[in-house]
Amino acid sequence: MKKNGFTIVELMIVIVVIAILAGIAIFGYASWRSSTIETALSSDLSSAASAMKQELNFNNTYPTTIPKSYRGSTGISVKWASSSKFCIEAEKSNIKMRWLSTEGKAERASCPTTP
Repeated sequence: MKKNGFTIVELMIVIVVIAILAGIAIFGYASWRSSTIETALSSDLSSAASAMKQELNFNNTYPTTIPKSYRGSTGISVKWASSSKFCIEAEKSNIKMRWLSTEGKAERASCPTTP
C-alpha cells in the first residue's frame, strides 16, 4: 500500500524551519534599517556642524538655529550654542543622535541640558 502526502511530523518540522528563517530575516532587516538611519543622521549632523563652524568664522559666535547655508534633512535642531561650543541633535524613527562641537563626532545620545 502506497501512501501519498506528508506526515504531521514532517509538516511541523518544515513549519519550524521556515519560522526560524523568517525570524532571522526580520532581525537582520531591523538591524540593517537602524544602521542605515544612523549613517544618514551622522552625515546630516556633520554637514550641519560644518555650517555652524562657517557661521562662527563669519560672525565670531555660533548661531542659535541651524544656518540657512545648511541643506539637508529636516529634524535637526540646535539644542544650545554659546560663543565657544554648541550641541545639535537629530532624530528619525526613534533614533536620536547628537553632535557636540567639543567632541567633533556624531554619537547616539541626546544633548546635555547645559553647555
